Amino acid sequence: MSELKERLLPAIKSRADVKSKRISVSKLLKMSGMENYFNVCCSRIIQEGDTEELEAAGIEIDMGITSGQYDVHLNSNGFLKSKRVLLGYIPEKTLEDVFISLCYEEQITMQVNSLAQMLRNIKTGELIKGFLEMAVWHKKTCQNEYLENTQRYYILELFYRSHLWQAVRKLHGAVADGYQRIKYRRIISELIKSAAA
Repeated sequence: MSELKERLLPAIKSRADVKSKRISVSKLLKMSGMENYFNVCCSRIIQEGDTEELEAAGIEIDMGITSGQYDVHLNSNGFLKSKRVLLGYIPEKTLEDVFISLCYEEQITMQVNSLAQMLRNIKTGELIKGFLEMAVWHKKTCQNEYLENTQRYYILELFYRSHLWQAVRKLHGAVADGYQRIKYRRIISELIKSAAA
């Protein structure tokens, strides 16, 4: 339940579904002492999948900041598609444990997203009415952790719907966009310099 609580806040805050965590192939290989085979393993995983359909298959290529640095991230679907390749480098027992944890992770993410969607679908008036009912009338009759958590989620949902928060979010997005432009400009200039040399 605590995992659910800590992931629900970002879902409410961002007003969007939370993306499920992925497992890093480089970390998997390091766990098994096979990090020297990272490039070979990743290239085999990428070659087995159709390049346009990799992300749909649950295989994401994460390009690093410096050139030549990358990692491959897998969800449970990508893990199943890559299992044959991974078995060549990682023991089967480790792969089974990782797959179970990935499935558990996706189950938690689905619960978080469904709770967040349910809160987003409640009208503002109903949120206020529900919060007041819990805060005033039901506080005397039933005091438990579930009621307190529900009150907290209602308050957070109301706050993150507000115009003030939307303005803060837009400002944050503009600053982050500016930072990304500067970062990519630097990467492109480094690539041009290395290509010219």
